[in-house]
Amino acid sequence: MHTAPSFAMYPLLIRNTGATAVAVPDGPDGSDLAGVAKAVTDDTRVVVLCNPDNPTGEVLGTAAVQQLLDDLPPHVLLLVDEAYREFADPDAVADVLGLAAHDDRVVVVRTFSKSHGLLGLRVGYLVAAERVTAPIRPSTPFYRVPTLGQAAALAAMDAEDRMREQCRAVAAERDRVRDGLLALGFDVPPSGGNFVWVRLGGRSRAFVEHLAAAGIAVRDQDGLGVRVSTGLPPANDAVLAAAAGFDPAPDGTAP
Repeated sequence: MHTAPSFAMYPLLIRNTGATAVAVPDGPDGSDLAGVAKAVTDDTRVVVLCNPDNPTGEVLGTAAVQQLLDDLPPHVLLLVDEAYREFADPDAVADVLGLAAHDDRVVVVRTFSKSHGLLGLRVGYLVAAERVTAPIRPSTPFYRVPTLGQAAALAAMDAEDRMREQCRAVAAERDRVRDGLLALGFDVPPSGGNFVWVRLGGRSRAFVEHLAAAGIAVRDQDGLGVRVSTGLPPANDAVLAAAAGFDPAPDGTAP
């Protein structure tokens, strides 16, 4: 089970395990965690949360995640995907590792692909109780991190300060793009990722095509909105310049 919209690969990855993916739509203010808990059945085994969420950028705090955990029955694991954690305000994003230390139903997965810039090397890690890790250990020889990936991960860990500095710079640019889009009349919620989520509903495809005409590639997700990744300042300037030529209001009343 997972919230929606969220990482587009979740349904496929879940089906590949032989399980059934169940999506719980977000509410008007973000993830409907109460709805997630109510949707759990005796057949539910895992609830997946992406925090910060991809593509919406929503950041869940410790209290919200703890409440969901309290509402889940004992047989359900809570798997939290923290791929974008380093781009979020550390005081706002949930301390899920802290929760995992006291509840063996909590599983945390992280990656070096985003903040550490190792996309393509497939380096990541999982933190969970022994009862969770024991059944998957026999499969680990088939999913080993290659030597190059291991070396890159070790080098990245040695550059922790540089990584944090770079993530802060990306977050600043992300917020600048959001402010610019808000000034143009777009509906853009706060984001804790390295992207912003532009809520356009049925006009999402038109916005994607409008930016494509300017040589800018962004992603429409299920006709709900458009994810705009944060690039270097010139690229972000190009996004804002192109977006200025698109009216976000379906009736043409945007400011």
